[in-house]
Amino acid sequence: MKNSPRIFVNANVLPTVVVITMLMVLSVLVLLSLWEMESQLFVRNTYIKARRADLRSALALYCSYPGIYAQGGTNTVTLYDSVASSEVKFDRFSWGLYEAVSVTSTYGRVNISALTGLRRDSRHNTALYCANNNGSLTLTGHTNIRGLIYVPKNGIIYGQMRSVFFSGEKISPSEIKVSAPALPEPDGQAKRDATRLLDLLDGSKEPLSADSVTVSFYGDNEPLILSVQERLMENRQLSGRVVLTADKVRIDSTCTLDNIIVVGKSVTIGHGFRGALQVFASDSLILEQRVQLEYPSGIYSTNYAELNDEAVVNGYAVVQPSNSPDVRKRNYFQSRQACVRGLLYVDGNAQLQGIVSGTAYISRAVYYSNEGYYKDMVYDATVLCGGQMVHPMWLNARGQREIIKYVE
Repeated sequence: MKNSPRIFVNANVLPTVVVITMLMVLSVLVLLSLWEMESQLFVRNTYIKARRADLRSALALYCSYPGIYAQGGTNTVTLYDSVASSEVKFDRFSWGLYEAVSVTSTYGRVNISALTGLRRDSRHNTALYCANNNGSLTLTGHTNIRGLIYVPKNGIIYGQMRSVFFSGEKISPSEIKVSAPALPEPDGQAKRDATRLLDLLDGSKEPLSADSVTVSFYGDNEPLILSVQERLMENRQLSGRVVLTADKVRIDSTCTLDNIIVVGKSVTIGHGFRGALQVFASDSLILEQRVQLEYPSGIYSTNYAELNDEAVVNGYAVVQPSNSPDVRKRNYFQSRQACVRGLLYVDGNAQLQGIVSGTAYISRAVYYSNEGYYKDMVYDATVLCGGQMVHPMWLNARGQREIIKYVE
């Protein structure tokens, strides 16, 4: 009888098969888990996008109808009556002369924040408003004003300063209106906001010790108020809802500042600085050469402000002297190579040169020289009506809003 063939199986094969099988099963499970995670992530991202769309709609609604927000508190609004998840809550607060608005979804806690300003109105059609107590306004040098110009009842004189005659483009009579004896009054709430910031100089504050500080604009976060003892501030990174106070401070170009507020008695922004901030000074505020204050920024002083060569302010420059101005004393100086984009408002003596792209309100135009001063004179200035800058709340805090930028 023939022997049947024998099959020999290596004992190591079976464990190998088991291991391979387990790896295949694990691979399938991992793929299924990844698929489920991706599905959940897709659903979550879709939900967040939908909520963010709701929040942007709510913010646009608020800008058009600021009255939906209860003054001094928070307000909850349901965007779509049949959709409970469209309920949002508003938080708003003044941030310098702008306004910060935070909108939060009640379901899911998704939120966005933005800085807003004043939507364009009839005031923005004015290029220059000069209230010179029923005198006249003399234009000399290469001065060009495009847009409506409000001047005293005695009108405009195209004159000369020393041997320099007027060489700009003459203004059409249809563009010339008669101004009132005084500038339009600032909004009461905006004045109180500026005063409240300057009052911080008299209180006790936590000293700035860290090199980097960030505070979110979301929700009802309180501002972080810090003080600087040293005269020179260097190599600092500050952003968000931060208020920096100092008696006398010089901000170096090595600082990185984003959307913060600086309050001081005397503030100097050093040569070549670039950043976004609002500065409030009770005495003097000086921007050295090549300072670039990015949008939305602004400067405010109750005494004196100065913009040197190639200094640029994107937002506003406001000088509101606390005392009655003396014509022999300059309240505002703008170099022939400096620029303000947005609102310029000087309720005092302004030496206006350089460029203003937006609207300029000046109580009195004065040109100061080595041999004396020339009252009611604008020399080598360009004022262009309009521009793209959203104005601060200085002249009308109750008007419709415009979103300036989204912030963290």
